[in-house]
Amino acid sequence: MTTDSAAIQSDGEVTASRGRDIYRQITGRKYLTLLCLVATLCGTLVLDISLGPARLGLWEVASTIIMPGSAEVTTRVIVWDIRMPIALMAVAVGAALSIAGAEMQTILNNPLASPFTLGISAAAGFGAALALVLGLSIIPFAGIFLVSANAFIFAMLASMTIFVLSGLRGVTVETMVLLGIALVFLFSALLAFLQYIASEQALQQVVFWTLGSLVKATWPKIGIAAVVLLLTTPLFVKQVWTLTALRLGDDKAHSLGINVRKLRLQGAHFRVDSGRGRGGFRGHHRLRRAGGPPRRQDSGGGGPALLPAHVGHNRRHPAVGSFHCQQDDHARGDLPHRDYHVFGGGALLPQPDPGQEEAALVMKLSAKDVHFSYGSTAVLKGVTIEDTAPGKITATIGPNAAGKTTFFKCIAGLLKPQGTILLDGVDLRDFSREEITRHVSYLPQESPVNAVLTVFEAVLLARKHTLSWRVSDDDLRSATQVLEGLDIEELSTRFLNELSGGQKQMVSIAQALVREPEILLLDEPTSSLDLQRQMEVLDLIARVTAERGIVTLISMHDLNLAARYASHFVVMSQGAVYASGEADEVLTPGMLRDVYGVNATVLASTDGILQVTPLSSVRKRRHPVPAAASV
Repeated sequence: MTTDSAAIQSDGEVTASRGRDIYRQITGRKYLTLLCLVATLCGTLVLDISLGPARLGLWEVASTIIMPGSAEVTTRVIVWDIRMPIALMAVAVGAALSIAGAEMQTILNNPLASPFTLGISAAAGFGAALALVLGLSIIPFAGIFLVSANAFIFAMLASMTIFVLSGLRGVTVETMVLLGIALVFLFSALLAFLQYIASEQALQQVVFWTLGSLVKATWPKIGIAAVVLLLTTPLFVKQVWTLTALRLGDDKAHSLGINVRKLRLQGAHFRVDSGRGRGGFRGHHRLRRAGGPPRRQDSGGGGPALLPAHVGHNRRHPAVGSFHCQQDDHARGDLPHRDYHVFGGGALLPQPDPGQEEAALVMKLSAKDVHFSYGSTAVLKGVTIEDTAPGKITATIGPNAAGKTTFFKCIAGLLKPQGTILLDGVDLRDFSREEITRHVSYLPQESPVNAVLTVFEAVLLARKHTLSWRVSDDDLRSATQVLEGLDIEELSTRFLNELSGGQKQMVSIAQALVREPEILLLDEPTSSLDLQRQMEVLDLIARVTAERGIVTLISMHDLNLAARYASHFVVMSQGAVYASGEADEVLTPGMLRDVYGVNATVLASTDGILQVTPLSSVRKRRHPVPAAASV
């Protein structure tokens, strides 16, 4: 092994070690919180069992649970045969409601989402009332499970109704919640009718079943509840990383390869909700302990835990590049006088062996006659761009509503346009969502964040395309390097909702870079940054683009920054390409007047960079500003 390669390997190990320390700190806090919650649960369980007509001491209850053979017969019967089943059933029901609440509230992005607000509990109550009042059985030969079977069938019918109607065109998350509320009123009205015609005894049974009680809990029924949890919890845990990504916003989740619409439709009918009659359990918004007041649902509202994965190198070419503080003219080969510095002095991506052959610049992007409409509104009208140059920045410029963001979303596979988009000569439609995610990294213009995630976790999550149960050293090293390269490593343990707008933007840029894409789409990446950060971020993007030979498209409104960093321009206006070429070909007073509607001068500065100075708007006011009244 050469001295250089040994030094690189040593630096990589040191960086991975720092990443492990940060991740241990983050996960350590979570494990400590989880341990405290488990201890609290055990303590409240013992306290709950000690309360009742026959008062038992806490130590007496604890010793009876641990060593039942040494306890008195009366105490053992009270603890194990009477109170323990009720307490454990309450834990099982609470766990079921927490899992259902965590998933539903995440998928629907609504803290009020629950089996009750979506009408599932009301449907189950109506199904149970049919059995109790009319003796009607949906499943023949249900026997002693008649009430529970009816409740389950109607709960599934409500879920399927939401599932089917949600697939209609134009249905939003808000529509799904409103549909659920409509189902609540529908089944509540039907339940009220059954209560009106029911006998006094049947009415008591319906009310008892609807309000809920755990007094008839038995060990066999706890076993049923445990089986339900054991079968459904792995399904939830399997989607934990997906749900976590969903909390980063729909566009960000889409860019990570998640089919958000499909996930929401699946979530509409995945419920931990079973019939509870004759001592069973059913997910409901209120629970009643024997002799006690009703208790509200305890659903988990926090974001699920992150399960990062091992990530290998890019399939087309290995990861390239240390980014040291030195001069470089890669970003604009035609302007050798430019200096590009990476602040912080660290490497951004995993460093290769010095003898490794440099990455081939093979990935190209082109588009031909691309059209897209939102409903009847045409947004893209025949956009065509030639093969973009790898290793250099292409600036996509134009006024608001020119179609830049929509075009980026089409390239990222988030929208399905008419026309042809080619990645390395292959039609984008021939790629799967996962393949597009591996090749293309898209930074949305807006990234709403509702997840309780630290910055380090959020950056790790961006590498989810090969996410598994274990966080690898490659993941930790890459996340640490990109945070250091952006000079925001001190934010690693901060939560996203504690950051300023500019800091969140820096984290979003880190998420885009850590994925080591071959095509990088950045939609106004500097919009929330101060002047220093704008220069630093664009310096870094220019170096990453040149060192790794990737295709980088940046949408920008600052034409002077674009002129400084971009080698090629695509000017969009009213959904079409107005012009494309180098800066001196497209940044002209005529283009600024036609496209932006301003009179401006375009002059070269002392370092040869074009500078745009707007002078006035060419548009006349529709309503002149009234003159100030004289005093």
